[in-house]
Amino acid sequence: MAKATILVLVAGMLLTGCLNTLLLKYQGLSCNQVQRHGAFTGCASFPIWQSFFMFMGEALCLAVIGIVRIWLWARRDRGYVPIGVSPVPEDEEHDTDLADSVLLASMQQDSPNPPLEGLATLYLALPAFFDICGTTIMSVGLLLTTASTFQMLRGALVLFVGFFSVIFLKRRLLLHQWTALALVTAGVFLVGLSSLTGKHEKSSKPQHTLLGVLLITGAQVFSASQFVLEDYILSRYAVEPLKVAGFEGVFGVILTTTAMVIAYVFYGSSAGQDGTFDIGSGIITILEQRHIWLSFVLFAISIPSFNFFGLSVTKSVSATSRSTIDACRTLFIWAASLALGWESFKALQLLGFAVLVYATLLFNGVVEPPRFLLQKQDGAVGRGGLVVEVDASRRHISE
Repeated sequence: MAKATILVLVAGMLLTGCLNTLLLKYQGLSCNQVQRHGAFTGCASFPIWQSFFMFMGEALCLAVIGIVRIWLWARRDRGYVPIGVSPVPEDEEHDTDLADSVLLASMQQDSPNPPLEGLATLYLALPAFFDICGTTIMSVGLLLTTASTFQMLRGALVLFVGFFSVIFLKRRLLLHQWTALALVTAGVFLVGLSSLTGKHEKSSKPQHTLLGVLLITGAQVFSASQFVLEDYILSRYAVEPLKVAGFEGVFGVILTTTAMVIAYVFYGSSAGQDGTFDIGSGIITILEQRHIWLSFVLFAISIPSFNFFGLSVTKSVSATSRSTIDACRTLFIWAASLALGWESFKALQLLGFAVLVYATLLFNGVVEPPRFLLQKQDGAVGRGGLVVEVDASRRHISE
């Protein structure tokens, strides 16, 4: 694939990936600001609405697939033969059309397994359920802590995915990968500890910050369950990962809407007024505040864009390169939060982030493990094993 294409894909992934987290934090801060001015708000229900809009965005992935297929059909109808997504020699890169490469990179799916269609698509409702739980809990945690802490603590996902893959998928981890998981634990501890030390926001109390850290870390159990289920499904059916995200979005919208309505009718509209399940107050606040509903719309657009760019990057570069790119995304989110004055710099957080990045790169084989951690296999030093790509846009675990 042309270098220009890869640069576009990586830039798009970084931009939309940063927007996803920053917009969520902006919504929480905006709601708190409205509340401080004495306006009636439904801030407590924002995490639920954020999950709803996230699934709406994921459902739009199906629209992306439809648009791409119509576009390809129209080009073929004019006698055009689309370019494949196989690597292109450097001396032939100028022959690769950028638009074709970007579109096709996330669409091609070769597999001997039967296609995931008909009633079989209902299997995706289960990972969508875990996605609802994990996303909503993390959104609550984000309200109580900073955007950079939120993004860094999500690094704990590799820890739970690794354990669940060994237990349920019967995968194996090598010694250096177990060491990496131990380092992930240490990194998460340092990041969490840093959020409890130093200066806090006026609206933030240490106990609230601690609760946010625990919620975000604990939510990774649900996210890991989602990843393992998706890997199980993808290993048995042939389906475009973008289509998986789209159908999960549809099921997520259905499940979230059903739960929201039931909770509001039986609790939120009476005893739970102004609480988490008072979705009526939440939507009123969103619609009355122009900057808030615009951020929700932008968030819903950014989600499918991130999935599209992320999947395209995965097919364009090595899987291990995604770990490096994702580390940059976390760094950019942190830098943006500092620039916007949402948080202050903490050396302990930097140390924890460095440990998390090294552990993730070590786990995925991007960096060379120390010699004493390498295992001998058939007379040679082995570095193979499980590779876990812990990102919402790459829902797969590979060996």
